[in-house]
Amino acid sequence: MEEKKKPRVHGGRDGIVQYPRLFFAALALALLVTDPFRLGPLAGIDYRPVKHELAPYREVMARWPRDDGSRLRLGRLEFVGEVFGPESIEFDRYGRGPYAGLADGRVVRWMGEKTGWETFAVMSPDWDHLNILLEGEGTGRLLRYDPETNAVHVVLHGLVFPNGVQISDDQRFLLFSETTNCRIMRYWLEGPRAGQVEVFADLPGFPDNVRLGSGGQFWVAIDCCRTAAQEVFAKRPWLRTLYFKLPLTMRTLGKMVSSRMHTLVALLDGEGNVVEVLEDRGGEVMQLVSEVREVGRKLWIGTVAHNHIATIPYPLDQEQRAWRGDS
Repeated sequence: MEEKKKPRVHGGRDGIVQYPRLFFAALALALLVTDPFRLGPLAGIDYRPVKHELAPYREVMARWPRDDGSRLRLGRLEFVGEVFGPESIEFDRYGRGPYAGLADGRVVRWMGEKTGWETFAVMSPDWDHLNILLEGEGTGRLLRYDPETNAVHVVLHGLVFPNGVQISDDQRFLLFSETTNCRIMRYWLEGPRAGQVEVFADLPGFPDNVRLGSGGQFWVAIDCCRTAAQEVFAKRPWLRTLYFKLPLTMRTLGKMVSSRMHTLVALLDGEGNVVEVLEDRGGEVMQLVSEVREVGRKLWIGTVAHNHIATIPYPLDQEQRAWRGDS
């Protein structure tokens, strides 16, 4: 009697791994989706990206003027090594200061050469701004505080990383940045549009604080520049989820989809039109700016990531304007 032959499993073309490339691609995808070994930079973090809208990259970049002379590099650094992360700068009505809000949650005040810096106030630094930026979540709010009753009212909600509130010189409207969406928003306080919110300006990078300049204009600190790839990621949260599970550092992943970031500060008029652009493309003097404060014919420029405050005379003199070719 003829013995039945048992079927054999081949490891070649006719076996389980008939298509080895497809098999290993599927295995790699499964590992990427699940990240079982927690190799991604956001492993262990409750990362839930959402879709958010950016103005078309090509349209924004095509109409945005550039500072070909990179004139911010003509500025100088002040208080080097004395303050870390001076992200916000202010002077009081008596001209004292600067006051600086630091990355560690303190507000400090410059008391002169003899005394130096003293702590003026302390606030909590415990908030995860990086995760909020990466998720693109729309949980931000604009709040109004009434000092007479100590009541806090929610004016707007559903905002994407709101930042840098500034009331206009005539108090008819206020501006705030939506950092993740690379834009400045306007909320009307008075007039026929009171209570309405609208896009004031779409920007080439990620804005931080908005501050009032001379003549009712507005200074915006921007980390420049956004890329076409970031627009693709903004509209596809599932793609961001997969991307940040790659077993690479956050720094490496950021470089793969971003341009080399540099400092840009812009002066906008009351309708969001660009009046002045100053850049330091090579990062020679200023990097990662967070605020521009115009005081006493000088721009004071804060940074959340470095140990100094930068300054540059403003308005620019003829020599500085010549770098751009202005008359």
